[in-house]
Amino acid sequence: RYGVTLPESQEPGAPPPGEREAMYRANEFAAAFFGHLLWKTPAGEAARAYLKRRSLSEETARAFIVGLAPAQPGMLANALKRRGLLDGAIKTGLIRRDGAGLRDLFIGRLMFPIRDAQGRVVAFGGRVLRARAPGVGCRRAPSCRGGRAASPSSPGARRSAAARSSSLRAAWRL
Repeated sequence: RYGVTLPESQEPGAPPPGEREAMYRANEFAAAFFGHLLWKTPAGEAARAYLKRRSLSEETARAFIVGLAPAQPGMLANALKRRGLLDGAIKTGLIRRDGAGLRDLFIGRLMFPIRDAQGRVVAFGGRVLRARAPGVGCRRAPSCRGGRAASPSSPGARRSAAARSSSLRAAWRL
């Protein structure tokens, strides 16, 4: 308004803005990929049955973009690589590079994207669908460190749900 330009504030240890955008794009693609596997493939049948047993409606699961990480290692890595999003995914930790090549972090899990206040996917939580699934249960990406993220499973969301039944938007410090 007064012709003063302010530099973009950046928290110490946060990735540069261009790198952060690549990480957001990789996370958004991964969320869509996981959603496609859950809702549009035979591989998602067991996960859909699990959601039904847990009384989570399809409408609610789709609203929160619940998805399925593939049981076959490397599927997400290959899809990200084909779309030029591999570097961002490696920086978020969704994909790991080791001596054997590229590895998906989440394998055979029900996936819950975690969004920040702007609605961008900044991390994922995962629920094992079978005993002893490899990988981890959840992952915080560098794109959301020190920031705020909203999740339907946070304590704040559960407390506020009664007060605001129209949405489950709560934030907590990561």
